[in-house]
Amino acid sequence: MESSLNRLIEAFPANPVASGKFLQQLLLDDPRQFFIDALPLLRTAPDIPGFYYILALLHSQNLILKNLCDPGLFSKPESIALAKRMSRVEPLFNMRLAKMLLATEAQSAGSEAELGTQSLAGLRLLEIMAETSDRGRSLLLAQLLHHPNPLVRSKAALLVGKSNKDVKWVSQQMNGNDSRVRANALEALWGIESDDCRQVFLDALDDPANRVVGNGIRGLYMLGMPSAVGSILTMIAHPEDGFRKTGIWLIGEFGDLRFLPVLARLMKESSAALRPYVFRVFAKLKQKRLRLAALPPLRLYALPGKSVPEGWREVYVVALSASGQPLAGLKATQLALWEKNDLILDYNVRPALEKEPLSIAFAVPRNTEPAGMPGPYERALDSCLLLKRKVDGWMMVQYCRSEEGAEQATLAQEESAAELRFLLDTAVAEKTYKSRKSRLSCSPNLLGGLLSLIPAMSRGRGRRHLIFLDDGSCRRPDPAGVEAILGAAKKAEITLHGVGLRQTSWRDVCAATGGQWLMGVTDEAVPELLTGLYASLAANYQVRYRSDEFRDLRIEVCTDQGLGEVTLEVY
Repeated sequence: MESSLNRLIEAFPANPVASGKFLQQLLLDDPRQFFIDALPLLRTAPDIPGFYYILALLHSQNLILKNLCDPGLFSKPESIALAKRMSRVEPLFNMRLAKMLLATEAQSAGSEAELGTQSLAGLRLLEIMAETSDRGRSLLLAQLLHHPNPLVRSKAALLVGKSNKDVKWVSQQMNGNDSRVRANALEALWGIESDDCRQVFLDALDDPANRVVGNGIRGLYMLGMPSAVGSILTMIAHPEDGFRKTGIWLIGEFGDLRFLPVLARLMKESSAALRPYVFRVFAKLKQKRLRLAALPPLRLYALPGKSVPEGWREVYVVALSASGQPLAGLKATQLALWEKNDLILDYNVRPALEKEPLSIAFAVPRNTEPAGMPGPYERALDSCLLLKRKVDGWMMVQYCRSEEGAEQATLAQEESAAELRFLLDTAVAEKTYKSRKSRLSCSPNLLGGLLSLIPAMSRGRGRRHLIFLDDGSCRRPDPAGVEAILGAAKKAEITLHGVGLRQTSWRDVCAATGGQWLMGVTDEAVPELLTGLYASLAANYQVRYRSDEFRDLRIEVCTDQGLGEVTLEVY
């Protein structure tokens, strides 16, 4: 009959009346056989009209409610999926599940009760309710918190907690004697972002039961709290194997690769009872690293931050996908920090996203490469163009690489300064920096380029940034020129950023306006430096970490998109 059912379901949309009558007759002839033949469909629960008609027929004979929670017929995911489909056929289906569970629980202890909440089927019913019930229905199950079976109590705590998501209610459960109930009540709050939830998870760290502490740590980790990393290390160092096992379990659940060295050490130091768990989790993390390492790497950039209170350091981290797009929504627990081989535990991460339009000007060396052969400076701007938002305006000046012909160029530069304007169209911006300009149409030098850009930038919207590339061909800026640039930039509220191949007073100019100065060894380092600098203007992560020494900082980011690593050298 199974093949007949499949044919009837496929034909149902074309002729629902005839197909429906035939299905009804099959059910009336032999309800038990009809259910058996429908089992493959019930396990897959397809979202098609004919299947919902089958559900309605079976429900009319109470065959779904009677068999849904039988672990011999359906796996847990299959039961949950089927219950969700039934809710579309019978809106009060979850209410009937709840009443059935409560009615069974109220029976006297005996064979029938054993088939209820204390049986595997009864526990399966609770699991279904935890995934499908809303607040109003699940409140009927609150009385199961006092059930004699501890497994039922803990499942009921999870169900009620997930349904009401009431932090106050969870806090009340934390005062109870049953550690299973306390642990499951905490689990119900996983993923909810609020200060109250965070505090409940923090309070759970002092619980005497390892499972409760573990669920509190997991809640903190899911919120992106870096302190969870240190709490896991504390669990692993606990004198009781139960706590250490929970710590190992947490590492496996998070898949946090920063713990690989810790697990390698535990394989030698842990007890014989714990060693199999350590090996299993270590293998799981190794497989994850291999899988992520096979993906194109993430592109990370680290820029020095501002001065912070003593004992702390600050850096700005830019994270781009392999295709060059900013990674949004990173949590602090997805960043791992080291000084040499020392894992940093005390740190915090704050995302900084620029929502307003940006006005960005560039002063770059004159493009002297043959057409079709982009040099490092053109490639650098190509990378930045991929990150340009539609609302951001670009302005550009090319300057001569030497002082030769400066007098002839000055007049042309003064005449063209009034024509400088911000460009929103990416195609026009690309054409501008890829054009091969004559010496007379460029600024005579870097200083002249900056002096022409600053007044023109006053028309820009939002924050204004001026990025200049110093290739080392122009003479070093004299004090008068530096003073002129600095005064004009501050008056126009412009932040200056520079990428150079030598150390000059331009670095002090950038610092005085709150900008960045990045040093490269050769021209070939410019594209990566400029890409990271440009990306940081629109989106970055402010990272502050505690450190008493000036040591190089290594940062690793781990996401489902891949791995990325960057080292910020401290001078």
